[in-house]
Amino acid sequence: MVLSKLIDMHEQRVVRKAGVTAGRAWQDQDLASKLPAVRSGDTDTAVMLLKTLDPNLRALRVDVLATECVPFLDKLEDGLKENDDPDLALLAGAARIIAAWEVRTGAWAKDVGRERFEKFQSMLPAAYEHLVHATNAAPDRPDALNHLQWFGMGAGMPRKDLDFLWERIIERDPWHYVSHHSRLQVLCRKWKGSHEEMFAFARKAAAYAHRGDPLLDLVPRAHVERFIMLQREREDDVVTVGDFKSLRREYLTDPGVRAEITDAADLWLSGDDDHPGRQETAHEFGAALYFAGETELATRVLRLTGTIIPRFSAWIHWESNAEYGYVRARDKLGIPLSDQVAFLPA
Repeated sequence: MVLSKLIDMHEQRVVRKAGVTAGRAWQDQDLASKLPAVRSGDTDTAVMLLKTLDPNLRALRVDVLATECVPFLDKLEDGLKENDDPDLALLAGAARIIAAWEVRTGAWAKDVGRERFEKFQSMLPAAYEHLVHATNAAPDRPDALNHLQWFGMGAGMPRKDLDFLWERIIERDPWHYVSHHSRLQVLCRKWKGSHEEMFAFARKAAAYAHRGDPLLDLVPRAHVERFIMLQREREDDVVTVGDFKSLRREYLTDPGVRAEITDAADLWLSGDDDHPGRQETAHEFGAALYFAGETELATRVLRLTGTIIPRFSAWIHWESNAEYGYVRARDKLGIPLSDQVAFLPA
């Protein structure tokens, strides 16, 4: 117990010294400059930021601003009583879903207490109303439909209804990045699908992807989901950190897994990716490549990341201490944290 505490303290010191934190890593100067106002309760500024015509910026901003606006959810919803602006409805719906999931937590369903689960369920219907309004009032945009996918997973929506949502999304934008991430969750085994469906989806997207396409990160994300389930299947055998590392090595050094991730990373690196979430894609590839032993490719990818580790990134699943594992990987690869691209923290 004492030794474990000492190790934990050492790892925390290393992470602090490196300046690494968990958060969101994105590039959007306009959003970054206006976040202080939003955090002070300026919801009008938050809604105005959603007026961009760039679908990738808008999707990023919905995610970031909905999180920041959870404390001001009542204010957003009161505004809807007098204003039917679809962007206000989108923001209110997305913020309510995030607030609901914060109540539920990311635990497996069997580990969520009855009281917490009932409160989670009671928070969802209003989000549905907001998002349906946003969907109908902005018929060319998929953003509200994407967040309805998360409503659907939380509310236990039948798979056929989730499939219907997906069909409506790709009618509006067949390459909508964040919607593909949500759909991957729908199709994974822990939600409404299977390993086979999930990998077929990720591989089809990769097959149609152009050089530098951020959708290529569906490949490493699918392998993360498969590994999560593999851990559960072998939980009686994975007791120590050594057991975990052995399972990770077994999975990621499998020739087929390794080649699939490497090929997708090569294609991504060979083009120009100006997506505002580029660093999060780099983390997805970088973690998998590093633990697969693809050091040269991992080095190239991790030079594109900075001092922020996405809260739900691959490091959390491939490493017992995400921040420390990331700092150690950069150190082993000879990439100082000063050697990084400019980034804007959330």
